[in-house]
Amino acid sequence: MFVGIYCILQSDVRNLFEMLETLNLGSLSLGSISLLGLGSLSRVVAGVIIILIMRMTFKKIFHSKPDPLAVQGDLGERSLRQCLENLPEPKRILYHVYLPAGENQTTEVDLILIHETGIYVFESKNYSGYIKGKARNPKWVQISEHSASQSSADTWKASKGRKCRRRTFYNPIMQNEGHIRALRKVLRKYTGFHDFYSIIVFGDSCRLGRIRTKNPHTFVVNRRFVTKLCYRLMRRGTLLYRENQIDEIASVLAEYVNVNRKIQRKHVRDIRRRYGDSIT
Repeated sequence: MFVGIYCILQSDVRNLFEMLETLNLGSLSLGSISLLGLGSLSRVVAGVIIILIMRMTFKKIFHSKPDPLAVQGDLGERSLRQCLENLPEPKRILYHVYLPAGENQTTEVDLILIHETGIYVFESKNYSGYIKGKARNPKWVQISEHSASQSSADTWKASKGRKCRRRTFYNPIMQNEGHIRALRKVLRKYTGFHDFYSIIVFGDSCRLGRIRTKNPHTFVVNRRFVTKLCYRLMRRGTLLYRENQIDEIASVLAEYVNVNRKIQRKHVRDIRRRYGDSIT
């Protein structure tokens, strides 16, 4: 145990010994440790423990690696924001909206665009590979080329002989339907049932299978088609809100944007408990 502590705290322990020598407490060799008083020895042990805790804390803060899926998701959402910024006014855009969803539960909406033609609710999936699924199937499939770092349990051989990784994830159409249900409850005084559009956005590096949606307000597209899709919906749509109404809806939702970290961490724990890592 003491050897392990010494290996971790090489320089710090050496400095501690030098400090003790300057205080005339002697060396900490086995032959002289009995010469130290009980109070001095307890102070030495306490000092070593404090240094160990401090080193572990700073290592966790400054050297922890970010979650690659979270980083990938942030990049996708940032690119989606740029697409939405180019859309015509009047509009308001909100990011990472944490809405109440049942008892002590929250649901996070990636992006919301409030426009005079309706409320556009975006679920961003910055995935690569091939995506397939059906509108009412709870699980969709992502198929990507296999790398040595990935688990062999998720690996299968494609028809062309290449090793691929097959991963299932929660149906994003159903996921976004939950977001819209939460939005309808919060905005019931301001919106009608058919004021919402559900748009599932996948990264441009992935290929989408034929995903058919029967709901005329639900769409699954690659990110490069988002601007064109929104322009088309806005040209065909009915004017539902005046600019002051858009501002009023945005102000109602604004209180669900800047939530504290405690709520954010609880949301992540709840998602992982319900779905594992299948929602990202």
